[in-house]
Amino acid sequence: MTTPARNVHETFSVGGTHCQQQLKPLPVGPRTCSNTMLVNRWHDDVRPASGNATVSNGFRLCRGWSHSGRDITLAASGGSWTAYYTTGLVVHRDITGGYWSSVPPTPIATSGNMINATLVKALNKVKSQDLHLGNFLAEGNKTVAMLASTASTILSGVRQFKRRFPLDWQIVRRVQRGGLRKQDWCLIPNSWLQLQYGWIPLMSDLYGGLNHLYRRSRFEVPFVRGHATSQDVVLSTSGADGQVGDIWRAAVEWEHQRKCTVVLYYKITNPQLAELSSLGLINPVEIVWELLPYSFVVDWLVPIGSWLSALTADIGMSFLTGSQSTKTKMRFKGSRFTVFPGNVTHIDGAPSLPTFGGTGQAFARTCYTSSPVPGLYVKSPISLKHAANSLALLAQAFR
Repeated sequence: MTTPARNVHETFSVGGTHCQQQLKPLPVGPRTCSNTMLVNRWHDDVRPASGNATVSNGFRLCRGWSHSGRDITLAASGGSWTAYYTTGLVVHRDITGGYWSSVPPTPIATSGNMINATLVKALNKVKSQDLHLGNFLAEGNKTVAMLASTASTILSGVRQFKRRFPLDWQIVRRVQRGGLRKQDWCLIPNSWLQLQYGWIPLMSDLYGGLNHLYRRSRFEVPFVRGHATSQDVVLSTSGADGQVGDIWRAAVEWEHQRKCTVVLYYKITNPQLAELSSLGLINPVEIVWELLPYSFVVDWLVPIGSWLSALTADIGMSFLTGSQSTKTKMRFKGSRFTVFPGNVTHIDGAPSLPTFGGTGQAFARTCYTSSPVPGLYVKSPISLKHAANSLALLAQAFR
């Protein structure tokens, strides 16, 4: 069932108070206060109208989709606080209560580096994966076996007929040709007609099997599927202020969990070429690279070998459909106070740090219209695997 498009952007506000007063020089100045409305909730929900995916030759193709939104709430500060600060010889008192002023960021999109890495992995899985023929292949084998058996039976019958009825065979060769006129049917020998009647059930079964296989081939395409996923976590920082005139500032840290998924479907058009490609015998550049001294050192940071292999992943195949999906989930991680101005003498009742609840998300699925070409990517050097590899390379250097 399809759903309509949504484009919701809402904010909700609450009130906070802020007061200022001159303490020195005497006499004490009047206390002035103001009320401020500050946003404490952000609600967004954006997505296009849904729809049905296109079906081509019985195969459901990719359909693009996107959905982004957030429902994030900024909690109250937990009370009021007073800061004393000087401007020249004048001492001021600043009293603030209510909410922090801050705006949460939007989820950080998946990087191009991660997309390229995921695409290379998916293409190499296409290259090394077995065919998904399933029942189609099993029924195809049965039909081919039936074809061979029927042909052998007819061949045996023709040979026996030629030996037993050599004169009738000469008549058959001369008379029964394509487009024989109805008035000439009587010229066909009865012995040949009797033999043909025995073939009719066999030919009928064979025709039915071939027709059934043809119909199924329109809906069950022999294909390979390449699926790969990459994930990482990045941090971002946004600022937070007290109300107008307040001296407080805080840094708010957000965690962005990012994920990229690539799914590719290919139809097998030349199994022999696909098999040679899976063995690494199609791309000569790939073979030369593997033979170069120290190529594995470069692959440690920039995986050129995997990239070269992915360039010929679709040899012997025809592209059907594919998609690239990226998703980011953002959540509040923590906050901390930042440095305040040096003219502050002391503070009574320091405020609690800003705290957010809820999450923000962004999802996008794009479709490949043709076989994608991967780009180079750089591996992150911050991992236990890379640390172990670097130590192993270092040990080999001193041999």
